[in-house]
Amino acid sequence: MAILLWGIPEGEDFTWDLTYKFKSDECVIESSGSITAFQKYFNPTRELKFQLGATSHDALERMAAFLFAGATIVTTPLWFFRTPLLINVNSGSSELLVGDASEFYAGEQALLMNASMPSICELITIDSVAGSTLYFSTPVVYDYSPMTMPSSGSPYDYSSAFIMPVMSGILEYEGLEFMSGLPGLGMKAKIDGGVWNAFTDPTALDGYTFLGLAMEAKYNSPKIVRDLCGAENGIISMYAHGGTSKLTFECNWQFKDSSWKTLRDAFFVAKGKSVPFYISTNMYELVTTRGSDAGSNTIYLNPGYQYLWERYPYILIQSSRTAVQSVVYITAHVYRDEFACESLPYELYDGDRGCFFVLGRFDSDELTFSFKGLNMCYAKAIFIEEYS
Repeated sequence: MAILLWGIPEGEDFTWDLTYKFKSDECVIESSGSITAFQKYFNPTRELKFQLGATSHDALERMAAFLFAGATIVTTPLWFFRTPLLINVNSGSSELLVGDASEFYAGEQALLMNASMPSICELITIDSVAGSTLYFSTPVVYDYSPMTMPSSGSPYDYSSAFIMPVMSGILEYEGLEFMSGLPGLGMKAKIDGGVWNAFTDPTALDGYTFLGLAMEAKYNSPKIVRDLCGAENGIISMYAHGGTSKLTFECNWQFKDSSWKTLRDAFFVAKGKSVPFYISTNMYELVTTRGSDAGSNTIYLNPGYQYLWERYPYILIQSSRTAVQSVVYITAHVYRDEFACESLPYELYDGDRGCFFVLGRFDSDELTFSFKGLNMCYAKAIFIEEYS
């Protein structure tokens, strides 16, 4: 039995958490009298938790259906993944062109939904994906049009629609509560979405593309609050880990668009905590004490950095005049605030800010994104320094 939770009415309290997990097992290989153990990582699985507070007239019927589901297969729309159609899809069509096909792949299902009349929707099974075109064997029943903005004296096209993937999996638990005031209802559910194969590994993993986003970084205690670009606060400290002093930090992001996928893809190629990569602390712990010409092999930084440069030879420098950022590799300490480095990509000025570019890894094999409503996403990740 498949249950489709569709058409979350506007204004209702609907939040959901999507967690990607890598399953890892220790595999043992015995060959020529020796035994080798290593971690084997499988394709990531998805886990969906959602909570819905509903007041619409059909809320009871739609939500109570889950109480009879038990451990059945459930499908639910992933609203944050919705993407518009690029061309008209007429009744009888078996292919369509979408704006973003990265979340769709063969064998999965997708939901076509009329934007103004959610009751007009169709669940399709994707046979193949070629570029931005989705192909499916069962023709659609209704007509769908790309989303259009109303012009003066002209209403929306009432056949305007979008498409989104759905998650199929095992409903692990479900609950329905009557809240104060009828027909106020509350519902919680957890769905095991199974293995997810849609992602593709990025060609490079330098950690910079996503950690350059605005974030709030917390580095345990003591709480030394520093300004992060005038918007966020960071807390930094060191602590003993595995007999050595390692840097750990918790980062929080707030996404208002699809840029959160960059963080997700980085997690995939790193297989959670298995692959180390360079990441920026974004704390801007360093400041240039004088300028340097473009192409120069000399940079001037806080004198105290002489005790840290061998541990943190990579620093992320941001120009105070152009806001351009670049990673600089420090090769030696020369004298006081003078350091040797690889050729500078652009001219630096007195007072340009820099931060440590640490070799680290994810501290967990799971990553959770929390979606609030239709256009807001929050993510949190914990990283630990790779240092020996």
